[in-house]
Amino acid sequence: MKMSVIRSVVIGVAALSLIAVAPAQADPEPDNWIWQARGPATSGSITGTLASNNDVDYYMFYAASQTQLSVTSLPIGCGSSLGFGLYDTNGDYLTHRSASTTKNVSMNYTTPSGTNRFFVRVYRISSLSSCVGQTYRVNVGPTSALLAGPSMNSGSTPTGEPNETAEQAAGPLAADTIYSGVSETQNDQDWFYFYASGAFQVEATENAGCSSDFHLYDQDMDYLGATYAGENRYRQFTYTPDSWRRFYIKVDGDCVGAGYRFSLGPASAIQSGPAPVPVVPGGVGALATRKTKKTVVVYWAAATGAQGYQVRKAKKRKKYGPWSGTANTWTSIKKKKIPKKRGMWIKVRAVNSVGHGTPSVRKIRR
Repeated sequence: MKMSVIRSVVIGVAALSLIAVAPAQADPEPDNWIWQARGPATSGSITGTLASNNDVDYYMFYAASQTQLSVTSLPIGCGSSLGFGLYDTNGDYLTHRSASTTKNVSMNYTTPSGTNRFFVRVYRISSLSSCVGQTYRVNVGPTSALLAGPSMNSGSTPTGEPNETAEQAAGPLAADTIYSGVSETQNDQDWFYFYASGAFQVEATENAGCSSDFHLYDQDMDYLGATYAGENRYRQFTYTPDSWRRFYIKVDGDCVGAGYRFSLGPASAIQSGPAPVPVVPGGVGALATRKTKKTVVVYWAAATGAQGYQVRKAKKRKKYGPWSGTANTWTSIKKKKIPKKRGMWIKVRAVNSVGHGTPSVRKIRR
């Protein structure tokens, strides 16, 4: 199984314009799959040609919240042999129309709240010989509703096998990266692993007219859930771990040649490795004091790796009492409990589940 890694597409604010295509020239290929969609179309005009009888063209645009959107096919000589459809951000079908040789044909759709991504798919309906090489035009409006955003990035970098079992799992996977692969046999399995310390999402898609199942397991190989990738559809699966853990993804394709793509996010949840090995906390540094009318407050800097602090007191330096715990970086002592002449010794150390740091000592007076 060959796989490639490409950078994930994240909705943003970078302005990119659709490249206009001159008559009698095919639009830039490849754009046959949803992740290869051209755009975003910000001018409201989409122009291209179908280069062959089995060619499919995808375009993408961003639309503003709750807009009365109109996607219109201009007349083309081959008429109803050409179809165009509107799809949502996950590639799910919304509506479609057939082109006409004599009139404009429109799809009308009210966008949901928020900024949304949409796709336009141009494809053949019947014999397309009269349409090959002819320029089609689709207008998206109103243009005031079209927003800037990032294009679909389909660059790739190959990686390799084997990853047929959990013991051979490829990884660790990174966040905001799209991983792609192919099911090469009927019973092929691909295994991957990654580390997560917070709520994460797996997003997947598929080509080749097949579908792939994505199964999620924890580090003990307990099954956690699944999603599937359908042809030109994006599907998501979310999970919230209770701690920093290692996870596995198993991919099963339902037919030979099924090509899948998936990504993990957000970056804040996906870690590059296992949880750091706990160590004893650092020191609290020099102890400082400030006085109020009735108390002396002893305070210190937060220690690296500390889960809490311990304080012990001595009216004589070598006769300390027991340690007492606190979550604060200070402790308050009533003045009347501090001997007038000798003062009092204070010792403070940071603690965690591993142990304690080096204590700091200071003598205080009323």
